[in-house]
Amino acid sequence: MIQDDQEVEAFISGYGIRLTTFLVQHRGIPEHIAEEAVSTAFVILHRHLQSGRRVEHPASFTGTIAFHEALRLCQKQGKEQPNSDYVQSMDHSVDSAFETFLLREELTQLVKRLPPRQREVIILRYLLDLSVKETARRLNCATGAVEDNTRLALKNLRGYMRKDSVREGEAQ
Repeated sequence: MIQDDQEVEAFISGYGIRLTTFLVQHRGIPEHIAEEAVSTAFVILHRHLQSGRRVEHPASFTGTIAFHEALRLCQKQGKEQPNSDYVQSMDHSVDSAFETFLLREELTQLVKRLPPRQREVIILRYLLDLSVKETARRLNCATGAVEDNTRLALKNLRGYMRKDSVREGEAQ
C-alpha cells in the first residue's frame, strides 16, 4: 500500500515503463497513447492519495485506469480499437493480466540472480518444459546434476523471494 509522496515516486519510477510496455505489447495500444494514458493514471493515483484515500493495490488501480484512458484516447484520436466484446473481456482481465505481467518480470529478475548453471537448468526445465533426462542431455551432464541444480535453484529462488519480501516489509 502506498502512503506518501516518496512511495508514489518510487512506484511510478518502477512501474511506469512496465505499464506502458504492457499496454503496447499485450493490449495493442499505440505507444504514444499508452504513454499518455499511463501518465494520466499516475496523476489520478496521486490525486487519489492526496485526498486521503487508500490504495491497497496500486498496480491494479493504475493499470485499470491506464487501460480505460488508452481506450478513450484511441477513440478520441480515431485510432482502431478492439471490438466491444474484446474490450469487455479485457476490462475484466486487465488487473490479473497486469499482475501476471509484473510477476513474470519479477521472476525473471530473480532467475537472473541465480548462478549460471542453476539458471540454465531452471530455464530448460520450467520455461522450455524439458524433462530431467532431456535437460541433462542438452547440458551434457548427469541427470543427478540436473536434479541437484534444480533443487538448489528453487531453494535459492525461495530465499531471494523471502529476502525481498522482508525488505518490502521493512520499507513500509
